[in-house]
Amino acid sequence: MYFDTYEAFLRWVLVTTSKNVKMSLQEASFSQPQVGSASAVVIVLARKNLYIEDGYVEPLLRRDGDNLFENVVRNIYTEYTSPMSEVEIEAFADKQCYFASLNLMNSAAILGIDSCPIGGFEAKKIIEILNIDEKKFSISLVIALGYRADEAKKKSRHDFNDVVSFVNSQ
Repeated sequence: MYFDTYEAFLRWVLVTTSKNVKMSLQEASFSQPQVGSASAVVIVLARKNLYIEDGYVEPLLRRDGDNLFENVVRNIYTEYTSPMSEVEIEAFADKQCYFASLNLMNSAAILGIDSCPIGGFEAKKIIEILNIDEKKFSISLVIALGYRADEAKKKSRHDFNDVVSFVNSQ
């Protein structure tokens, strides 16, 4: 895939239904079969240019001419992100992508579409397959979407009380 500079600046979710691309992505995802067999595969990109001076965030802060709100939010955002290293900014971006991915998977479930988030992949291979500008983006998550062929197997989960603790202060 090729994205010109303008498109690469705006887009951060890639979707493919191409069998050839899905099979290449499956290989880059440690041969996980759900990638190649999915109806669609979503690749969520974490944006690396999230400092205020990079220009991506600035327009997102504007709220119908409310300069006070815009300035307060810009100052809070700048104070939070300015001291971050590039590695910390990438981790911050990655977490933001997880929020969007969760919404995508929940929305798919409401429509009866199964999803499988995949964190095990070789990012360099995916970057190469999709011709992603790695100066601007890293791969956050791969999500396989489709309808299951077989009934879901019972999953093994920890007991609620083994995982959750309530913390109350007075």
